Amino acid sequence: MRWPWQRHDRDLFQIGSIVPASTYAAVPVNPQTALQHSAVWACVDLISSAISTLPLYAYRKGELEPLADLPPLLRQPSGTMDLVDFLYAALQSLLVRGNAYGLIVDRAGAGLLPSQVELLAPDRVQVEANSRIIWRLDGQEVDPASIWHMKTFTTPGSVVGLSPIAHARQAIGLGLGAEKWASKFFGESAIPSGVLTSDQDIKPERAEQLKARWRERHAGNRDIAVLGSGAKFQAVTIPPKRPSSWRRPRPTCGPSAATTGCNPR
Repeated sequence: MRWPWQRHDRDLFQIGSIVPASTYAAVPVNPQTALQHSAVWACVDLISSAISTLPLYAYRKGELEPLADLPPLLRQPSGTMDLVDFLYAALQSLLVRGNAYGLIVDRAGAGLLPSQVELLAPDRVQVEANSRIIWRLDGQEVDPASIWHMKTFTTPGSVVGLSPIAHARQAIGLGLGAEKWASKFFGESAIPSGVLTSDQDIKPERAEQLKARWRERHAGNRDIAVLGSGAKFQAVTIPPKRPSSWRRPRPTCGPSAATTGCNPR
């Protein structure tokens, strides 16, 4: 059956028996798998580490001098994390998911500002925006005033921020696919260091024994391939690796030195 749509259109609407792939490289990309890409991990860790360790100062509106004491939320924002770990986790969630969520568990001061926030895994939080904004935690509706929410990459009319990983999934999927292919290519020894052949009729079992003896002789550092048509093989030896100090010997000068290019010294 010939489909009138392109493959990614079928995947989008999940039509037919083809399992939809999240990327053109057929590698699923989500926040967990994206962090397995070395470039994504390095960028997220670098930004989160750099910002979370910067010094913090709090100012009162209309004053030029910082406050002597930081607000409670900036001194000990969580019962399980210090400020550096709290900021690192929040930034990591922002960079990967585009949103950071927390549950306000305590308030302080005349304005009852949040003084303690426990960060939430983004998968536990759902939001609906119809006639009003409905927040759900683990599927249960909660008071919007109890949710601490930060977002990045904001768009008009959207309550939550855009996910950088979701929008860069094609490039990340390509990188993950290339790493997977290269790992299998080198891990399966796709490029042998030589070939053993023989003009005798050697059975497959004997060929495997020859390969095993070759690996044992060379301490497993040089793999060998046994190729041929049917059960016919020929023997070929592989010269040892030349030392770095090896030089090709000069030709011996003789009567024909002028024609052979010999340079006697």
